[in-house]
Amino acid sequence: MKASGMDKAWGYFENLFKADEQDELIASLQSVLNFYSVKYFAYLGLNFGTGHIHPIPISTYPQEWCDRYLENVYYSFDPVIQEARENNLPFEWGDVGYRSKLSKIQKLFFNEASEFGIEGGLTFPMHGVQNQLSSMSIAWSDNPDLDLYGKNMLQLAAMHFHVRQVEIIRRGSSVNAMNAKLSPREMECLTWAANGKSAWETGTILSLSEHTVREYLGNAMRKLDCTSREQAVVTAVMKGLITP
Repeated sequence: MKASGMDKAWGYFENLFKADEQDELIASLQSVLNFYSVKYFAYLGLNFGTGHIHPIPISTYPQEWCDRYLENVYYSFDPVIQEARENNLPFEWGDVGYRSKLSKIQKLFFNEASEFGIEGGLTFPMHGVQNQLSSMSIAWSDNPDLDLYGKNMLQLAAMHFHVRQVEIIRRGSSVNAMNAKLSPREMECLTWAANGKSAWETGTILSLSEHTVREYLGNAMRKLDCTSREQAVVTAVMKGLITP
């Protein structure tokens, strides 16, 4: 890589290092990924210590794929999550040894993801205490042909994003959720959303119409200052307002 290219890359990294709010952090990381011709990323926080396998996603994947992933509980057999649980080292999805271990349903999972332009990727697992796991996955439509240096730089970006994200959540600077007063119904609807249920399924469980469930979820999003259902779930879980 030419020196001028390196200077530009470090400019993007400096923005990432300085990011102090979640939106700024996400945008800065995406700028780094764009430099390396990587299209998408998904940051997942998981906690297996309670017996739940629950994703807390921050993602730039196509929204339709994210909705399908959560509503169909794909995280219960997602091969990337399973590999991240067992592996401390980065791994590429196209690795022959990795692919050979996939079940039929997991191969179908990757085939379905490719319909949304997710053709390949690289995952950086980050293990914590009490059976906690975070991972950063980067994905692409066209293979960016990353060399070892590029992969190491992206791992640096992933680790920094993780550290900053934890700091943002702990101090509550990205949202002011500590004082949010969610109604019992709003918490119920968010809890079922956290467990991968669609608005229709939640309505069936709670004997509510799908429209009413969507209203409760919309109210919760506004109170938590969130722009998506997934972000509201992230915020509510991290702040202890709901327990999946």
